[in-house]
Amino acid sequence: MPQAAHDEFSSPIRYTEPMKKDALERAFLHQARTLWEPGTPLVAALSGGIDSMALWALLSSIQGEWPCPITAVHVDHGLRSNSGTQAKQLAVILDQHFRAPLAVTRVDAAPHEGESMEMAARRARYQALLEAVRAQGPVAKLVVAHQQDDQAETVLMRVLAGTGVKGLAAMRPRHGRIVRPLLTFPRSALSAYLQAREIPWIEDPTNTDPRILRNRIRRDVLPFLADTVNAQAVRHLATLAKRAQEHDQAIEYMLTQWMPSGALRDTAEGLRLDPGWREWPDEVSTRVLRTFAESRGVRVTERHLKDALAGASDWPDGWRVRMGADGGLTVKQRTAAAGNPAPGALRVDRAGSVSWGGKTLLIREAVFDGRVEPGWLVIAQQRWPAFWVRSWQNGDRIRPLGLRGHSKKLQDVLTDAKVPGEERRHLPILAERPEGGVVLGIPGLISSFDAWAEHGTKTWLVRVL
Repeated sequence: MPQAAHDEFSSPIRYTEPMKKDALERAFLHQARTLWEPGTPLVAALSGGIDSMALWALLSSIQGEWPCPITAVHVDHGLRSNSGTQAKQLAVILDQHFRAPLAVTRVDAAPHEGESMEMAARRARYQALLEAVRAQGPVAKLVVAHQQDDQAETVLMRVLAGTGVKGLAAMRPRHGRIVRPLLTFPRSALSAYLQAREIPWIEDPTNTDPRILRNRIRRDVLPFLADTVNAQAVRHLATLAKRAQEHDQAIEYMLTQWMPSGALRDTAEGLRLDPGWREWPDEVSTRVLRTFAESRGVRVTERHLKDALAGASDWPDGWRVRMGADGGLTVKQRTAAAGNPAPGALRVDRAGSVSWGGKTLLIREAVFDGRVEPGWLVIAQQRWPAFWVRSWQNGDRIRPLGLRGHSKKLQDVLTDAKVPGEERRHLPILAERPEGGVVLGIPGLISSFDAWAEHGTKTWLVRVL
């Protein structure tokens, strides 16, 4: 059976006979049902290695039960002279085995200051992939092939670097528009799956480069642990990540339930923790401060947080943490966000163009044909004959398409989208009311389940020019 296609690539025999769905495919179908709705546009990141080829094969295997339009995208970093040849090899495999086209994107992986080549390649790769996702519409997802061995490697790397529970959570099955359905699948099972179906893959020589820490852990450390400590070391490390994720989610849920108690106040000006905060567990205080920093797009280190708990810390972008005479803790920005106030609310009930906060919004009326062009937000006109354009407000939540009706804090959406803190109150939020109410979406960024229209019904189409 073919195992890997190298530079001397020969066209494989295409597997055509139908196979009974095996346990791996059934398990993958279960994962897919928890991560995206049927019909969700998917962009699959394909390097051509074992993991990504197994991902594509498994995505193809569930089209009968969980159909979705899938686009295969390969990112060519241009770091090796034969990278173009590898892309051509991958295109041949997809065509011969799946009758599927391959989109190839070439990126500039030149490192920024302080970046390693590996970090630069990862940054450029995800920028290109997420651009491809955005082109597929507001509910599209990026599907990547990180699997159980990758998760174990990540956990071990973070343990050795010194991390907390949040770091132990490692890679999550869902993060923003990125989904990872293979995190519970060992690499050995994926390799066996491909071999049983005579689907080749392409070995990436960078996976054996000993200069890369992850490769040394994969080649030397994890096999040593499996041979001398516990044969299930990889599975147990991956399980630790899952337990850490559950712990993290539990803390987040408890904080969400507790925050309205008044012990802390998160406002446009900053954050205020009442004097009793010193009695809270450090994990709670740290989470509150970190969550606030993320909501403002501020990158804080462990040192920033430790100093804040001691009563004084200077954060990036002019934010300061200080403890008052009464023992309360305040986080405020020194500089003049107050000199650049958020725009006021504006009611929309007809087509045309409107100005809001220095931006122009184009509003059209159309009968919905099931398609969503990139950058446009679709709103069911029958349910929403009028709506408001306003700025983001504390407490805003949205029910994103693809989350089965569950809601999510809008500030988490903006954090996932890496919208800088100073820009957040100047984004056009389309909502039911000028204050509070149902959030319908942000054009070009996210759409709500509450805004979605039925095929053949009248809609508002909104775009930021």
